[in-house]
Amino acid sequence: MKRLFIVDLMPFLYKGHFVFLKKPRITTSGINTSALMGLVGGLQTILKKENPTHLVLAMDPKGPTFRHEMYPEYKAQREKMPEDLAKAIPYAFEVAAALGIEVVQVEHYEADDVMGTLACRAAEQGFEVFIATPDKDAAQLVRPHVTLYRPAHAGDSAEYYDEEKVNAHWHLTSPKQMIDYLSLVGDSADNIPGIRGVGEKTAALLLSRYESLDEILSHTDELSGKLSERVKAGAEEARLSKTLATICTAVPLEVDFEQFRLKPYDRAKLEPVCAKFELFRLARDTYGGLPKEGLLSLQADALSDDQPKTLADVPHTYTLVKTEDEAEALLAELRRAPRIAFDTETAEANGFPSTDPQHCRLIGFSFATEPGRAWYVVGSLIDLFREIFADPTKLLIGHNVKFDTAVLHRYGIGFASTPRDTLLAHFCLDASSRHGLDYLAEKYLKYRPIPITSLIGEKVRGKEQLSMGSLEPEAICDYAAEDADVALRLYDCFEPLIAEAGLSRALHEVEEPLVEVLGEM
Repeated sequence: MKRLFIVDLMPFLYKGHFVFLKKPRITTSGINTSALMGLVGGLQTILKKENPTHLVLAMDPKGPTFRHEMYPEYKAQREKMPEDLAKAIPYAFEVAAALGIEVVQVEHYEADDVMGTLACRAAEQGFEVFIATPDKDAAQLVRPHVTLYRPAHAGDSAEYYDEEKVNAHWHLTSPKQMIDYLSLVGDSADNIPGIRGVGEKTAALLLSRYESLDEILSHTDELSGKLSERVKAGAEEARLSKTLATICTAVPLEVDFEQFRLKPYDRAKLEPVCAKFELFRLARDTYGGLPKEGLLSLQADALSDDQPKTLADVPHTYTLVKTEDEAEALLAELRRAPRIAFDTETAEANGFPSTDPQHCRLIGFSFATEPGRAWYVVGSLIDLFREIFADPTKLLIGHNVKFDTAVLHRYGIGFASTPRDTLLAHFCLDASSRHGLDYLAEKYLKYRPIPITSLIGEKVRGKEQLSMGSLEPEAICDYAAEDADVALRLYDCFEPLIAEAGLSRALHEVEEPLVEVLGEM
């Protein structure tokens, strides 16, 4: 079956603008994409869940419509469109073009008129039509094979209004009565006056008795005193309101509905647009991965369908350090290494959890100097490694460095240089995604680290998990050494992507130094 979705473009942009009003979505190049996120999210929901065969966007014209010419006060109460929202309109056109989706815009006619005309013609040509808009005035267009699709709002699911549901929701006998309903109650959003003093319940009651505005106006003497006076006084405004509220279904359009048929995505067109607006989810959903250019870069192996490897699949040398002699041997290695990845292992202390950096207990720490080569050192030896952290010539690397440095500071460890942080690097590349070490390892390295539950067990009701502090160092060694090893590998993966995206200064001069400031606070 041919399923056509006609999407009202502006309400989706408005939704994104207001959803992110307090915390706008700004790309690393400074583009406010809040409104665009509303449109893209709405389109992705429709494409994923509704399986349309055809889709088109309807847009208001740049200038006034025939309604403004008829009634200059039409929509006059509306505030000027916010600047960020106005800027998002051409962005929306760019994304639509990259997705191969047509935008229909006709001079002097609103998007509602375009939707109404397309819906009627498509239904006549055998389409199952869905008009995607939150606006209730579109309910007048509902008929056989034309459904009003009201997008999800405030956590609720999308709603589908066929003739029966329109009638039940607004207490009408036919969706066409929505025109008469609006002519009575008006529409504050569009500055359609209606009849002063006639509300929704009264309008529904009148229409149940007289079916149309014309019939109501012909029987005003039968109405009760006050209501009769109100209807007589507002008759001319009601007639004007009916004209304004009526959606035109005869917009002069030459349409071949095949131009709205959804086609396979053209990656060459879509990639640069996703990169420009940092549309990470759209990139993943449409062509299975992130673009090779800009912020969405990914190594080729991260796009493969191979199962992730584990420690058992890769060559590695992980060494446990428990004695001072072993520590001295490791120090000699670290002094020669230009870069060192590090990590800490902590346990609960005095009733505080192991995740509280100000109160937890350091039980060990790990280092990695090259992929596959790492050490786990028991916590009692931390003082011997003070010089490594204090060496300004070392490039220190970690993941979620804010936690590790806070723990080490409590044990008297100072840092001569700002550590590089792979968590912050990924935040700069993809702020909307998850940043956990295990997640990033599997996504970018095709590698699945040892799960913590393999050491301390699953969290199950009625059964206590083990504590890291209760485990022998031998049991922790591979897990801890692997964390430093993975951080080093992620650094090698992210650093060229950061440079390619022009984010080196933002990461290394702003985000990473801020960790020290936050720690002091």
